[in-house]
Amino acid sequence: MKDTHDSAGHGWGSGHAEAVAVAAPCLGVIMPCYNEAGTVDAIIGRVLAEPVVAELIAVDDGSTDGTGDRLEAWARREPRVRFLRHEANRGKGAAIRTGLAAARAGSDHPGRGPRV
Repeated sequence: MKDTHDSAGHGWGSGHAEAVAVAAPCLGVIMPCYNEAGTVDAIIGRVLAEPVVAELIAVDDGSTDGTGDRLEAWARREPRVRFLRHEANRGKGAAIRTGLAAARAGSDHPGRGPRV
């Protein structure tokens, strides 16, 4: 492998790969949401733009501003998005636990994610 230098003459040396392979989608993202109607579309778009994202589990934690409607719309049009809802606000930790219980990415067992 040859040395690579930028325009200022700084080199990376021969220890770096010349090309980086992109992994197949394998990452599950849990996104707890509470009253994020104004930002949730942009955030989901950015997450799904990452090629390693296999699934996005969006948990609406009792929002009152239409966040759940936005998440439900995403789940209808994008197969990687799964939408779960808490009828009342139970807190971020509860929303994360709900998402973990539903995770599939990286698992050989549907409905159960890997233990970390």
